[in-house]
Amino acid sequence: MAAWITVGPMARRVEDLALALSVLSTTPVTPHTAVPLRDRRAIIPSPLPLPFVSSEIAACIQSAAGALADAGMRVEQGRKLPLLRTVAETAGVMYRHWLPAIRTNLGGGRPISLAREVVALWLGKARVASSVIGNLSPLSAFLGPLVRVLGYPRPGGLDKLRSEILAALGPGGVLLLPVLPTTARPHGYSWTSAGIPFYTAIINALGFPAAAVPVGMSEGGLPLSVQIIAGPGEDETTLAAASVIEQAFGGWRMAPLQ
Repeated sequence: MAAWITVGPMARRVEDLALALSVLSTTPVTPHTAVPLRDRRAIIPSPLPLPFVSSEIAACIQSAAGALADAGMRVEQGRKLPLLRTVAETAGVMYRHWLPAIRTNLGGGRPISLAREVVALWLGKARVASSVIGNLSPLSAFLGPLVRVLGYPRPGGLDKLRSEILAALGPGGVLLLPVLPTTARPHGYSWTSAGIPFYTAIINALGFPAAAVPVGMSEGGLPLSVQIIAGPGEDETTLAAASVIEQAFGGWRMAPLQ
């Protein structure tokens, strides 16, 4: 579970991430610049029904896909992948294992009652930050119980889903997904419904390497980005695709998408 909520290296350039990978990896690393992308798949899956992806993020993903197509990758639009089932498996595991542990940690060894903390928050006497309560409450009150009723998590569920997605990717393929369903949010976004980061959580649960790459700026001057995902052990492929997108859109020296 700890690996699901661990943030990887952050850098302004893909080449800096490649340097970090060479230091952190326990196995030999191939230079990402030597990874051939031509004729490999770049899949844009059918979107999840929730959370809704904004039109600006959808356009951002299409722009990134265009850059990969220019590099010789075969872009597949609307491929059906078991992402919704992956969300259910991830939520089921988090509800069963992670939520009890975090409630105990927040209570200093004794589980807190989220319902009581919500009331205490309304009275101005909460011991736990509102952003934390807001982030945990949907899992505790709605999503977790729902997926449990539906029979999640299932034995070996994530392993089976991982195999299905890898079969769709093929050798050296990548997925293009949002990082968040909207543009960057203000500080404190984690308690808003628009900030549910399932697009990153499910990839962490699957154990796939991923990189978030800026693609442009929204009309409101907020950064837009895409998540590049490859199969386990294909970190260099992730970086190679991310480098193509970085070169196409200037990395952090971005301009508004047209």
